[in-house]
Amino acid sequence: MKKIKVYAAFGTDLVEAITKQKTSTIDAEIIYPESFRVREFDTQAEADAYIKGLDDACGWMESAVLNPKNPFENEIIEKINNR
Repeated sequence: MKKIKVYAAFGTDLVEAITKQKTSTIDAEIIYPESFRVREFDTQAEADAYIKGLDDACGWMESAVLNPKNPFENEIIEKINNR
């Protein structure tokens, strides 16, 4: 069974760079494992629960879940997978 991957970015500056599509900031952060996390789940329900937890932490800890259907965010995912 294929795992469901969730790509998350952490940190105020990085989340802002993703929102504003600031490639230079993202490229500088991509080398740090704590900036981006990839989690794998067996079911969509598990992935959704993880994403909900990240959403609940917003305001205490800035994060963003990357959407592979968004061309800009998919480029980031490809860079993460190739690091």
